[in-house]
Formats: sequence, C-alpha cells, structure tokens
Amino acid sequence: AGDGTASHADGLTTAAQFKESYGVTVDAAGVTYVAEYSGSYMRAITTGGTVSTIGGDGTNNYRERLTAGAAASQFELCRMAEVDGSTVYIAEGGSRIRKLDPATLVTGLVAGDGTGRSVDGVGEASSVSSPGGLAADGAGSLYVADAENHALRVVDTKARRVTTLAGAAVVGQKHTRDSGRAVATADTATSDESGTPSQPDLVTLADDEVVIAVVVDIAGTRNSQATFVTGNLAPE
Repeated sequence: AGDGTASHADGLTTAAQFKESYGVTVDAAGVTYVAEYSGSYMRAITTGGTVSTIGGDGTNNYRERLTAGAAASQFELCRMAEVDGSTVYIAEGGSRIRKLDPATLVTGLVAGDGTGRSVDGVGEASSVSSPGGLAADGAGSLYVADAENHALRVVDTKARRVTTLAGAAVVGQKHTRDSGRAVATADTATSDESGTPSQPDLVTLADDEVVIAVVVDIAGTRNSQATFVTGNLAPE
C-alpha cells in the first residue's frame, strides 16, 4: 500500500498515502496495523489492500476518544504497534502507551503520564520515555522497550501496572529483580565505545525469553545488538 508520497490518504493499495510509516503489526485475521510517526495516525490495511484511518486526526497531540461518537483521537508520534486479541497497543514518542479498539475507534491510556520519566506505577501514575518496541504475551502482559530510559518494562494491561523488568534509567546502572524464584537481568543501560548510551529499540518474545534489539552508535555507525532477558518474566 502507498504511492510513495509522504502525505495522508485512505484508499485501495497505491491510492493510499502514508507519512513516515514506522511500526507494523498484524492480527489473527490478517489485518495490518501501521503506526505513522510524523503523521501521528494509526492506519489499518485489510487483506484486500484497503487502507483506512482508525486513529488520529493528523494533529500531534494527546486526546482520547472515550466513546464511539466522540471526536477523533489524537496521537503524539506513533512509534510502534502491537495487537493482542481485538486490542491494538500503540507506543508513542509522546511517552505514553495507548490502546485502540479497531471496531469502535475508542482509545484509552494504558501507561505513562507524558513527562518522559522512569516511574513504576499504575496508569497515569507511571511514566515511560519514548517507548519503542512492544510485545504481548497473550496473557495480559505487554513488554515495552523503553528507549530513553534504557530499560525493559512490563505492563499488566488489565491492571495498567508498569514494572521495570531490566535495565535502568541511569546509564551505567543495572536493574536486577529477584522475586525469590528467578532473576531477570539485562545490561541495556551501559554505554557503547563512543559513550553513546545503548537504547532498547525492539522487543519480541521467544519461549520464556524476552529478546531486546539494541541499536547503538559506535563512531557514527549504527550497530544492532541483542540482549536476552530470562527468568521470572511475569509482572510482580
């Protein structure tokens, strides 16, 4: 889909236009969801190639659509998307994690207060900073590559509770959580050779491990590294 023009238009395949497509996820029915970064839209592409806008009105701002009849939602720099059942989760550059129902276009805040800090807590009382990759485990946990905080966070989507699983907001520190059963640890906060902090960018699940892709800048060259987090991965 798309005609290569950096603009906004719904339509069939190449009649559609996107503005800086960033994160992509696909649901069980084959519908593709696209997070547009500079466009601040959420888009859906059917298996037949029809593109529609399901979130955002092109304004880079924060506004929920709490009912189906309300004004369109607004997003701040959509970065990544993840689908879990009938819910699409969106990581925003505005330092929030949102959810969207593609059927009603109703949105809601999952985590983050928009201030870009590192705070564990519930809903608006928590804080993330430029969250990137998202990975849902299908059991209510959403793993978040919290880029600017150099950490891996996990969100209990039912309770909206955010917990730091690994990493640290302060470069050079390491966060280790010992629940008495296993230890989850990842040194995602250490700097690379040039002194540029490593930032977790993408996250995915594989068996009982969370795999984090970290992009670092060494002497002007961007390099990918992988960090594996093992042990007790459930939110406390």
